[in-house]
Amino acid sequence: MNNRTVGVDGGREGAAGTVFYALFLATILLVIFYPETLLKHKLIVGGINLTPLSTLAPFTILAFLWFAVSRARELRPRLFDLFFIGAMAYILIHTALIAEASLELRLAGQYAGLGIAMYYGGALLMKNPGRLALFIRVMVIALGVVSTYEIISTLIQSDPIYGGIPTRDLSQFRGGSTLLHPVYLGGYLLQAVPFAIYAMYYDNSTRFRRFAQAVLVITALAALFSYS
Repeated sequence: MNNRTVGVDGGREGAAGTVFYALFLATILLVIFYPETLLKHKLIVGGINLTPLSTLAPFTILAFLWFAVSRARELRPRLFDLFFIGAMAYILIHTALIAEASLELRLAGQYAGLGIAMYYGGALLMKNPGRLALFIRVMVIALGVVSTYEIISTLIQSDPIYGGIPTRDLSQFRGGSTLLHPVYLGGYLLQAVPFAIYAMYYDNSTRFRRFAQAVLVITALAALFSYS
């Protein structure tokens, strides 16, 4: 009898859950693979930031509200909520004090709303074992891609896709993979590695457990190459 807890079996959560889950994953992947705050070229039309994450954010927030209405009874306050809401409030207040343009304040409000949607919406989504399983697999695959790209960038001493400028400390090449900075890369690797460790032990698929093992090895090399 297989008592492993991770597998992709789905589950019915209705259209609201499906739409929000798709946007939830898309938002996370955009943060990982399209670091718009560090890219030099931004698409701003009529004072509106049209880069992918900024464009997607309102839809994700609206989808969360739609989803949350149907699951409102499951939203219960927790002590950690105070710290999270406090952090969102700090972002808005800090931006309001230093912002030189209404665009910056509007974006800060948008990102704060997105953070709330991802935090509470993610908590609701991950109550479904199938959703949780797929999320973990997506995180492991993304970790493998990011780590592999860092290794390739280091070997060829350049950033062929993003055109980022690698950091050189003590004459050592330090790439940032898709995060465009070695410090941000190190922070991402630290947060993503637990997903791979979990999948290595508990995923239903033997092949995926082996894949997670390989990703951990590649990630260790990426951290070493980037001095993260």
